[in-house]
Amino acid sequence: LPEHARSTDEAITHISQVLSAFAVADNMALVMMAQLNREVEKREDHRPRLSDIRSSGSLEQDGKLIIGLYRPFLYEPNKTNPDTGEKYSPADLHLLCLKNHQGEAGFDIKLHWDVKSHSVHNSQLDQGRQQLARSERSKSLPAYDGRFDDVPLPDSER
Repeated sequence: LPEHARSTDEAITHISQVLSAFAVADNMALVMMAQLNREVEKREDHRPRLSDIRSSGSLEQDGKLIIGLYRPFLYEPNKTNPDTGEKYSPADLHLLCLKNHQGEAGFDIKLHWDVKSHSVHNSQLDQGRQQLARSERSKSLPAYDGRFDDVPLPDSER
């Protein structure tokens, strides 16, 4: 704790202000992690909110982009994902934008957490890449007009 700080909240405020000034001065991004308070567990909707950040006053004020992580399987193991119609998986991870100083907040990015490798994949981006690859492959194949004699065989089948 800084010597002049009389409480943990004052110390966090001081640290947040110093790190914010440092990031601005050096034109760099700093990533800080904060613990949520226990209010999130008391609500029916367990999604994190900006006000759930412990000692949130200075962190809310100084943060430019604040993101919360949410794992629906932990709170809603029997509910179905409205996007897929399937039950939530332990690998489902949502990145919730709680504050965005440069634009819109409130968006939800659905990710896939690989428990074994502790890696995170953007499943929406992966699906988009797969769709793009399929469409690119279909563009490279000649159109089929119903006749067999004019359709060339792919190189792999010659």
